[in-house]
Amino acid sequence: MICDGRGEQEQGAVASQLAVDFISKALSSNRKLFEAFIEDSSDQKRHEITELIEDVIFKTSYQISKKVSKDSARRKMGSSLSLMLVLGKHALVANISDSGIFLTRGGEIHKLTNEYKLDSDKSDKTQLALRPVKGTESEFNLRDTLGYDGDISLELLFLELAPGDSFL
Repeated sequence: MICDGRGEQEQGAVASQLAVDFISKALSSNRKLFEAFIEDSSDQKRHEITELIEDVIFKTSYQISKKVSKDSARRKMGSSLSLMLVLGKHALVANISDSGIFLTRGGEIHKLTNEYKLDSDKSDKTQLALRPVKGTESEFNLRDTLGYDGDISLELLFLELAPGDSFL
């Protein structure tokens, strides 16, 4: 899990720490569900895990937004989230904001999340250059962070793992 705080340095640190603490606690308390999925990766179990992760992420965002609403100096406080859970032969990827997750498989790089894309304008293909889809950092949208008081943009993906897979 990677949580990158948004807002002034102190505010961003508070938001990202709240996210890590809340999500870690929720995942730990649901360990049996994850273990059950490893034993039986049925569509029903996959659905239960997806619902759990969505619920945990939205509750995390709500907890951060409560902190924001109590202190006007924190009105731009938030956190991005990139989360990957390895569950036996499967992985669940969740992403909010400008962080991204990539899979390398069979010598190729696959973009698993949509917020960043490969910079196709780079002439030196040995360098992996990233740029935000929405423009520059100054165009940052608070709806794409944990802590936004409203609907947030959440990407969720389940995938089957293959030998040699690695993630960035």
